[in-house]
Amino acid sequence: MSLYERAAQILEDAKAKKGKDKSLLEQVIERSGFCSCEKKVPQTLALLLIHDLLLSKHGLVRCRKSIRDAVLRHKTRLHAELVRIRLKNITSLNSIDPDAIRPRWARINTLKSNLSQVLDQFPHFSCSPIDALLPNTYAIDIHIPDLLAFHSSTMLTQHPAYLDGSLILQDKASCIPAFILSPPPESHVIDACASPGNKTTHLAAIMKGTGHILAFERNAQRLDTLETMLNKAGATYLVTTVCLDFTMTNVYDPMFQHVTHILLDPSCSGSGRQNKEDSLQKEDTAALNKRLKRLSLFQLRLVTHAMKFPSALKITYSTCSVHCIENEGVAIRALKSKVAQKRGWRIAHIMPSWTTRGKIDNASNNKALATEVANSSIRCDSDQMIGFFVCCFVRDVEK
Repeated sequence: MSLYERAAQILEDAKAKKGKDKSLLEQVIERSGFCSCEKKVPQTLALLLIHDLLLSKHGLVRCRKSIRDAVLRHKTRLHAELVRIRLKNITSLNSIDPDAIRPRWARINTLKSNLSQVLDQFPHFSCSPIDALLPNTYAIDIHIPDLLAFHSSTMLTQHPAYLDGSLILQDKASCIPAFILSPPPESHVIDACASPGNKTTHLAAIMKGTGHILAFERNAQRLDTLETMLNKAGATYLVTTVCLDFTMTNVYDPMFQHVTHILLDPSCSGSGRQNKEDSLQKEDTAALNKRLKRLSLFQLRLVTHAMKFPSALKITYSTCSVHCIENEGVAIRALKSKVAQKRGWRIAHIMPSWTTRGKIDNASNNKALATEVANSSIRCDSDQMIGFFVCCFVRDVEK
Protein backbone atom coordinates (compact mmCIF):
# COMPACT_ATOMS: atom_id res chain seq x y z
CA MET A 1 0.00 0.00 0.00
CA SER A 2 1.39 3.41 -0.98
CA LEU A 3 1.86 6.30 1.42
CA TYR A 4 -1.11 8.14 -0.14
CA GLU A 5 -3.36 5.09 0.11
CA ARG A 6 -2.33 4.62 3.73
CA ALA A 7 -3.00 8.27 4.50
CA ALA A 8 -6.36 8.14 2.76
CA GLN A 9 -7.38 5.06 4.74
CA ILE A 10 -6.43 6.71 8.03
CA LEU A 11 -8.42 9.80 7.11
CA GLU A 12 -11.45 7.73 6.11
CA ASP A 13 -11.29 5.81 9.37
CA ALA A 14 -11.03 9.06 11.26
CA LYS A 15 -14.09 10.48 9.52
CA ALA A 16 -16.03 7.32 10.29
CA LYS A 17 -14.73 7.40 13.86
CA LYS A 18 -13.13 3.98 13.37
CA GLY A 19 -9.66 5.15 14.25
CA LYS A 20 -9.04 4.01 17.82
CA ASP A 21 -6.27 6.61 18.27
CA LYS A 22 -8.15 9.60 16.81
CA SER A 23 -9.61 10.90 20.07
CA LEU A 24 -6.33 10.35 21.91
CA LEU A 25 -4.31 12.21 19.26
CA GLU A 26 -6.78 15.09 19.14
CA GLN A 27 -6.33 15.52 22.89
CA VAL A 28 -2.54 15.43 22.52
CA ILE A 29 -2.63 18.05 19.75
CA GLU A 30 -5.00 20.30 21.68
CA ARG A 31 -3.13 20.14 24.99
CA SER A 32 0.27 20.64 23.40
CA GLY A 33 -0.88 23.77 21.57
CA PHE A 34 0.60 22.42 18.35
CA CYS A 35 -1.94 23.92 15.96
CA SER A 36 -1.73 27.32 17.67
CA CYS A 37 2.04 27.40 17.15
CA GLU A 38 2.13 25.77 13.71
CA LYS A 39 -0.80 27.39 11.92
CA LYS A 40 0.48 26.42 8.47
CA VAL A 41 -0.01 22.71 9.22
CA PRO A 42 -3.65 21.64 8.65
CA GLN A 43 -5.16 19.68 11.53
CA THR A 44 -5.85 16.58 9.41
CA LEU A 45 -2.21 16.52 8.28
CA ALA A 46 -1.07 17.13 11.86
CA LEU A 47 -3.18 14.16 12.96
CA LEU A 48 -1.42 11.90 10.44
CA LEU A 49 2.08 13.13 11.21
CA ILE A 50 1.70 13.00 14.98
CA HIS A 51 0.17 9.54 14.72
CA ASP A 52 3.33 8.32 12.97
CA LEU A 53 5.64 10.23 15.31
CA LEU A 54 4.10 8.90 18.53
CA LEU A 55 2.41 5.60 17.68
CA SER A 56 3.95 4.09 14.56
CA LYS A 57 6.88 1.67 14.89
CA HIS A 58 8.32 3.20 11.72
CA GLY A 59 8.21 6.81 12.92
CA LEU A 60 7.79 9.70 10.51
CA VAL A 61 8.00 8.76 6.86
CA ARG A 62 9.50 11.05 4.23
CA CYS A 63 7.68 14.36 3.91
CA ARG A 64 8.40 18.00 3.14
CA LYS A 65 11.22 19.32 5.36
CA SER A 66 9.29 22.34 6.64
CA ILE A 67 6.41 20.11 7.76
CA ARG A 68 8.72 17.53 9.32
CA ASP A 69 10.64 20.24 11.20
CA ALA A 70 7.39 21.73 12.48
CA VAL A 71 6.41 18.41 14.04
CA LEU A 72 9.85 17.61 15.44
CA ARG A 73 10.02 21.01 17.16
CA HIS A 74 7.21 19.82 19.42
CA LYS A 75 8.32 16.19 19.83
CA THR A 76 9.10 16.37 23.56
CA ARG A 77 5.89 18.26 24.42
CA LEU A 78 3.73 15.95 22.31
CA HIS A 79 5.22 12.86 23.92
CA ALA A 80 4.77 14.33 27.41
CA GLU A 81 1.09 15.06 26.76
CA LEU A 82 0.57 11.53 25.43
CA VAL A 83 2.05 10.06 28.62
CA ARG A 84 -0.05 12.37 30.84
CA ILE A 85 -3.28 11.40 29.09
CA ARG A 86 -2.52 7.69 29.22
CA LEU A 87 -1.64 7.82 32.93
CA LYS A 88 -4.80 9.80 33.68
CA ASN A 89 -6.88 7.08 32.02
CA ILE A 90 -5.32 4.28 34.08
CA THR A 91 -7.82 3.04 36.67
CA SER A 92 -5.62 0.60 38.57
CA LEU A 93 -2.01 -0.47 38.96
CA ASN A 94 -2.92 -3.73 37.27
CA SER A 95 -3.82 -1.93 34.03
CA ILE A 96 -0.24 -0.73 33.60
CA ASP A 97 1.88 -2.91 31.34
CA PRO A 98 5.45 -2.29 32.59
CA ASP A 99 6.99 -3.63 29.39
CA ALA A 100 5.02 -1.10 27.36
CA ILE A 101 6.40 1.77 29.45
CA ARG A 102 10.02 0.79 30.00
CA PRO A 103 12.63 1.48 27.34
CA ARG A 104 14.20 -1.44 25.52
CA TRP A 105 17.78 -1.52 26.79
CA ALA A 106 20.69 -2.81 24.71
CA ARG A 107 24.36 -2.97 25.68
CA ILE A 108 27.04 -2.53 23.05
CA ASN A 109 29.36 -5.52 23.18
CA THR A 110 32.77 -3.87 22.99
CA LEU A 111 34.40 -7.25 22.40
CA LYS A 112 32.95 -7.00 18.89
CA SER A 113 32.02 -3.39 18.20
CA ASN A 114 31.80 0.15 19.59
CA LEU A 115 29.26 2.96 19.93
CA SER A 116 30.03 4.59 16.60
CA GLN A 117 29.90 1.34 14.64
CA VAL A 118 26.61 0.27 16.20
CA LEU A 119 24.92 3.64 15.67
CA ASP A 120 25.98 3.52 12.01
CA GLN A 121 23.63 0.54 11.75
CA PHE A 122 20.70 2.71 12.87
CA PRO A 123 20.90 5.41 10.16
CA HIS A 124 17.27 6.53 10.51
CA PHE A 125 17.40 6.88 14.30
CA SER A 126 18.10 10.11 16.17
CA CYS A 127 19.39 10.71 19.69
CA SER A 128 16.81 11.64 22.33
CA PRO A 129 16.57 12.25 26.09
CA ILE A 130 15.66 9.05 27.95
CA ASP A 131 12.33 10.48 29.13
CA ALA A 132 11.26 11.46 25.61
CA LEU A 133 11.97 8.30 23.62
CA LEU A 134 9.87 7.80 20.51
CA PRO A 135 9.97 5.25 17.70
CA ASN A 136 13.19 5.65 15.68
CA THR A 137 15.06 7.31 18.54
CA TYR A 138 17.64 6.13 21.06
CA ALA A 139 19.19 7.47 24.26
CA ILE A 140 22.76 7.03 25.48
CA ASP A 141 22.74 6.11 29.16
CA ILE A 142 24.39 8.54 31.57
CA HIS A 143 25.50 5.93 34.12
CA ILE A 144 26.61 2.79 32.27
CA PRO A 145 29.12 3.14 29.41
CA ASP A 146 28.07 1.65 26.06
CA LEU A 147 24.42 1.25 27.05
CA LEU A 148 21.58 2.39 24.78
CA ALA A 149 17.85 2.77 25.38
CA PHE A 150 15.30 2.43 22.61
CA HIS A 151 11.55 3.03 22.52
CA SER A 152 9.65 -0.01 23.80
CA SER A 153 8.20 -0.67 20.33
CA THR A 154 11.64 -1.01 18.71
CA MET A 155 12.17 -4.50 17.28
CA LEU A 156 15.81 -5.41 17.93
CA THR A 157 15.81 -9.20 17.84
CA GLN A 158 16.09 -9.28 14.03
CA HIS A 159 18.54 -6.40 13.77
CA PRO A 160 21.97 -7.34 12.33
CA ALA A 161 23.78 -5.85 15.35
CA TYR A 162 21.84 -8.15 17.68
CA LEU A 163 22.18 -11.20 15.45
CA ASP A 164 25.98 -10.90 15.21
CA GLY A 165 26.45 -10.30 18.96
CA SER A 166 27.45 -6.64 18.70
CA LEU A 167 24.33 -5.61 20.62
CA ILE A 168 23.16 -7.51 23.72
CA LEU A 169 19.64 -7.02 25.05
CA GLN A 170 20.14 -6.35 28.75
CA ASP A 171 18.11 -4.25 31.18
CA LYS A 172 19.99 -1.30 32.65
CA ALA A 173 19.56 -2.65 36.18
CA SER A 174 21.19 -5.91 35.12
CA CYS A 175 24.24 -3.98 33.85
CA ILE A 176 24.94 -2.31 37.21
CA PRO A 177 26.60 -5.24 39.09
CA ALA A 178 29.41 -5.73 36.54
CA PHE A 179 29.81 -1.95 36.25
CA ILE A 180 30.19 -1.67 40.04
CA LEU A 181 32.59 -4.61 40.21
CA SER A 182 34.68 -3.19 37.32
CA PRO A 183 37.58 -5.65 37.49
CA PRO A 184 40.71 -4.15 35.89
CA PRO A 185 42.17 -5.73 32.74
CA GLU A 186 44.08 -8.98 33.40
CA SER A 187 42.00 -9.69 36.54
CA HIS A 188 40.89 -13.13 37.68
CA VAL A 189 37.14 -13.05 38.31
CA ILE A 190 34.33 -15.40 39.37
CA ASP A 191 30.73 -15.10 38.18
CA ALA A 192 29.09 -17.41 40.72
CA CYS A 193 25.62 -17.83 39.16
CA ALA A 194 26.42 -17.04 35.56
CA SER A 195 23.59 -18.18 33.26
CA PRO A 196 22.28 -16.79 30.93
CA GLY A 197 25.59 -14.93 30.57
CA ASN A 198 24.72 -11.25 30.16
CA LYS A 199 26.73 -10.23 33.21
CA THR A 200 29.56 -12.62 32.32
CA THR A 201 29.96 -11.07 28.87
CA HIS A 202 29.69 -7.60 30.40
CA LEU A 203 32.58 -8.45 32.74
CA ALA A 204 34.60 -9.71 29.75
CA ALA A 205 34.00 -6.41 27.94
CA ILE A 206 34.92 -4.32 31.01
CA MET A 207 38.16 -6.32 31.27
CA LYS A 208 38.84 -5.49 27.60
CA GLY A 209 38.98 -9.15 26.66
CA THR A 210 41.90 -9.90 29.00
CA GLY A 211 42.34 -11.85 32.23
CA HIS A 212 40.23 -14.86 33.14
CA ILE A 213 36.63 -15.44 34.25
CA LEU A 214 35.36 -18.58 35.97
CA ALA A 215 31.62 -18.84 35.30
CA PHE A 216 29.70 -21.24 37.57
CA GLU A 217 26.30 -22.72 36.73
CA ARG A 218 24.99 -25.79 38.55
CA ASN A 219 22.23 -26.64 36.04
CA ALA A 220 23.45 -28.41 32.88
CA GLN A 221 20.71 -27.00 30.67
CA ARG A 222 21.36 -23.46 31.85
CA LEU A 223 25.07 -24.07 31.32
CA ASP A 224 24.31 -24.74 27.64
CA THR A 225 22.49 -21.39 27.50
CA LEU A 226 25.50 -19.70 29.09
CA GLU A 227 27.94 -21.24 26.62
CA THR A 228 25.75 -20.24 23.67
CA MET A 229 25.75 -16.66 24.93
CA LEU A 230 29.52 -16.63 25.44
CA ASN A 231 30.06 -17.93 21.92
CA LYS A 232 27.75 -15.33 20.38
CA ALA A 233 29.46 -12.52 22.32
CA GLY A 234 32.96 -13.67 21.37
CA ALA A 235 33.99 -14.26 25.00
CA THR A 236 34.74 -17.99 25.08
CA TYR A 237 38.51 -17.52 24.99
CA LEU A 238 38.66 -15.84 28.42
CA VAL A 239 35.80 -17.62 30.20
CA THR A 240 35.94 -21.10 31.70
CA THR A 241 32.50 -22.53 32.45
CA VAL A 242 32.03 -24.88 35.40
CA CYS A 243 28.90 -27.00 35.96
CA LEU A 244 28.94 -26.88 39.75
CA ASP A 245 27.19 -25.23 42.70
CA PHE A 246 29.52 -22.36 43.59
CA THR A 247 29.04 -22.96 47.32
CA MET A 248 30.55 -26.43 46.91
CA THR A 249 33.94 -25.13 45.76
CA ASN A 250 37.11 -25.47 47.82
CA VAL A 251 38.23 -21.87 48.23
CA TYR A 252 41.83 -22.99 48.80
CA ASP A 253 42.07 -24.81 45.46
CA PRO A 254 45.09 -23.39 43.55
CA MET A 255 42.81 -22.51 40.61
CA PHE A 256 41.28 -19.74 42.77
CA GLN A 257 44.49 -18.30 44.23
CA HIS A 258 44.45 -15.21 41.99
CA VAL A 259 40.69 -14.48 42.13
CA THR A 260 40.22 -10.90 43.35
CA HIS A 261 36.70 -10.01 42.13
CA ILE A 262 33.47 -12.01 42.55
CA LEU A 263 30.03 -11.27 41.10
CA LEU A 264 27.03 -12.77 42.92
CA ASP A 265 23.60 -12.64 41.28
CA PRO A 266 21.81 -15.64 42.80
CA SER A 267 18.34 -17.10 42.40
CA CYS A 268 15.76 -14.90 44.08
CA SER A 269 12.00 -14.33 44.28
CA GLY A 270 12.04 -12.31 41.05
CA SER A 271 9.57 -9.90 42.64
CA GLY A 272 11.23 -6.93 40.92
CA ARG A 273 9.97 -8.27 37.59
CA GLN A 274 6.38 -8.74 38.76
CA ASN A 275 3.41 -6.44 38.42
CA LYS A 276 3.40 -4.23 41.54
CA GLU A 277 -0.22 -5.00 42.40
CA ASP A 278 0.35 -8.76 42.14
CA SER A 279 3.41 -8.42 44.36
CA LEU A 280 1.43 -6.53 47.01
CA GLN A 281 -1.38 -9.10 46.96
CA LYS A 282 1.07 -11.94 47.64
CA GLU A 283 3.08 -10.11 50.29
CA ASP A 284 1.26 -11.46 53.36
CA THR A 285 0.96 -15.11 52.37
CA ALA A 286 2.67 -17.69 54.55
CA ALA A 287 3.93 -19.53 51.48
CA LEU A 288 5.76 -16.43 50.26
CA ASN A 289 7.34 -15.77 53.66
CA LYS A 290 8.55 -19.37 53.83
CA ARG A 291 9.98 -19.16 50.32
CA LEU A 292 11.73 -15.85 51.03
CA LYS A 293 13.32 -17.25 54.17
CA ARG A 294 14.61 -20.27 52.26
CA LEU A 295 15.98 -18.09 49.46
CA SER A 296 17.66 -15.66 51.85
CA LEU A 297 19.46 -18.50 53.64
CA PHE A 298 20.89 -19.71 50.33
CA GLN A 299 21.82 -16.15 49.35
CA LEU A 300 23.59 -15.59 52.67
CA ARG A 301 25.50 -18.85 52.25
CA LEU A 302 26.60 -17.70 48.80
CA VAL A 303 27.90 -14.33 50.08
CA THR A 304 29.75 -15.73 53.08
CA HIS A 305 31.32 -18.44 50.90
CA ALA A 306 32.59 -15.77 48.49
CA MET A 307 34.09 -13.88 51.43
CA LYS A 308 36.32 -16.88 52.18
CA PHE A 309 38.33 -16.75 48.94
CA PRO A 310 41.91 -15.94 50.00
CA SER A 311 42.66 -13.21 47.44
CA ALA A 312 39.15 -11.77 47.06
CA LEU A 313 39.00 -7.99 47.54
CA LYS A 314 35.67 -6.97 46.01
CA ILE A 315 32.27 -8.67 45.79
CA THR A 316 29.02 -7.42 44.28
CA TYR A 317 25.72 -8.90 45.42
CA SER A 318 22.51 -8.28 43.47
CA THR A 319 18.95 -9.56 43.12
CA CYS A 320 15.87 -8.67 41.10
CA SER A 321 13.85 -8.75 44.33
CA VAL A 322 12.05 -5.95 46.16
CA HIS A 323 12.11 -7.72 49.55
CA CYS A 324 14.46 -6.55 52.32
CA ILE A 325 15.01 -10.10 53.55
CA GLU A 326 16.73 -10.97 50.24
CA ASN A 327 18.57 -7.68 49.89
CA GLU A 328 19.63 -5.48 52.79
CA GLY A 329 18.86 -8.32 55.20
CA VAL A 330 21.37 -10.62 53.49
CA ALA A 331 23.99 -7.86 53.38
CA ILE A 332 23.60 -7.12 57.11
CA ARG A 333 23.85 -10.77 58.14
CA ALA A 334 26.85 -11.30 55.87
CA LEU A 335 28.68 -8.35 57.45
CA LYS A 336 27.93 -9.73 60.93
CA SER A 337 29.27 -13.17 60.01
CA LYS A 338 32.49 -14.55 61.47
CA VAL A 339 34.25 -14.65 58.09
CA ALA A 340 33.42 -10.99 57.37
CA GLN A 341 34.60 -9.91 60.82
CA LYS A 342 37.77 -11.98 60.63
CA ARG A 343 38.78 -10.90 57.12
CA GLY A 344 37.79 -7.24 57.34
CA TRP A 345 34.92 -7.14 54.84
CA ARG A 346 32.87 -3.91 54.86
CA ILE A 347 30.10 -2.36 52.78
CA ALA A 348 31.20 0.08 50.05
CA HIS A 349 29.24 3.23 49.21
CA ILE A 350 28.39 2.79 45.52
CA MET A 351 27.16 5.28 42.91
CA PRO A 352 26.77 8.31 45.25
CA SER A 353 24.75 10.26 42.68
CA TRP A 354 22.14 7.48 42.39
CA THR A 355 19.07 8.80 44.20
CA THR A 356 17.22 5.57 45.01
CA ARG A 357 19.18 4.08 47.89
CA GLY A 358 18.53 0.89 49.83
CA LYS A 359 15.90 0.48 52.54
CA ILE A 360 16.53 0.24 56.27
CA ASP A 361 15.84 -3.33 57.36
CA ASN A 362 13.56 -2.92 60.37
CA ALA A 363 14.07 -6.58 61.28
CA SER A 364 17.72 -5.90 62.13
CA ASN A 365 18.70 -5.37 65.76
CA ASN A 366 21.71 -3.30 64.68
CA LYS A 367 20.15 -0.04 63.48
CA ALA A 368 23.50 1.65 62.81
CA LEU A 369 24.58 -1.16 60.49
CA ALA A 370 21.15 -1.32 58.87
CA THR A 371 21.33 2.40 58.12
CA GLU A 372 24.86 2.11 56.73
CA VAL A 373 23.85 -0.75 54.44
CA ALA A 374 20.78 1.14 53.22
CA ASN A 375 22.75 4.30 52.46
CA SER A 376 25.58 2.39 50.76
CA SER A 377 23.48 0.15 48.48
CA ILE A 378 21.14 1.07 45.64
CA ARG A 379 17.76 0.01 44.33
CA CYS A 380 16.35 0.29 40.83
CA ASP A 381 12.60 0.72 40.93
CA SER A 382 11.79 3.41 38.39
CA ASP A 383 9.53 2.97 35.36
CA GLN A 384 12.67 2.75 33.23
CA MET A 385 14.05 -0.47 34.78
CA ILE A 386 13.07 -3.67 36.50
CA GLY A 387 13.14 -3.70 40.31
CA PHE A 388 16.70 -4.47 41.38
CA PHE A 389 19.06 -4.32 44.37
CA VAL A 390 22.86 -3.99 44.29
CA CYS A 391 25.47 -3.72 47.03
CA CYS A 392 29.23 -4.14 47.16
CA PHE A 393 31.59 -5.57 49.77
CA VAL A 394 35.28 -4.65 49.87
CA ARG A 395 38.31 -5.33 52.03
CA ASP A 396 41.91 -4.16 52.06
CA VAL A 397 44.85 -6.20 50.85
CA GLU A 398 46.27 -8.29 53.68
CA LYS A 399 49.77 -7.24 54.70
